Amino acid sequence: MLKRGNIKHNVLNAKLHQKEAEIVLEAGQAGTVTIATNMAGRGTDIKLGKGVKEAGGLAIIGTERHESRRVDRQLRGRAGRQGDPGSSQFFVSLEDDLMRMFWFRPDSEDHGPDGNRRRRGHSAFKISNSIERAQKKVEETTLVSVKGCWNMMM
Repeated sequence: MLKRGNIKHNVLNAKLHQKEAEIVLEAGQAGTVTIATNMAGRGTDIKLGKGVKEAGGLAIIGTERHESRRVDRQLRGRAGRQGDPGSSQFFVSLEDDLMRMFWFRPDSEDHGPDGNRRRRGHSAFKISNSIERAQKKVEETTLVSVKGCWNMMM
């Protein structure tokens, strides 16, 4: 999508260790677009370039929510490191893995007071709560799994 729009960008992933420092250095410069995976750039702070702080700081855009709330919080935290300004915005689709596993069907219907069928609305509040519940379920399942492994090893 970025290529089609001729938007210059860098991809930061956990595979390009040599180039990672250079990409992180550029990430805080005005007009720079950097795409990062969950594991990329961990333990590094992005220094804001000239004019970036005055323009509102680093803007983080999440293209889906992770199964772990901790990872989402870490990503959001990149936006305002060291007291710098910043913002974060996540976009979700009802077709994302997390939503498909734990959300009611997007095309579901129910009956109104008049007995007629109507489509359910999906408010941002409902979706946010659903995501939180889904993340908690995944975290609980993971914890039970890890505890089971530890018990088998002991």
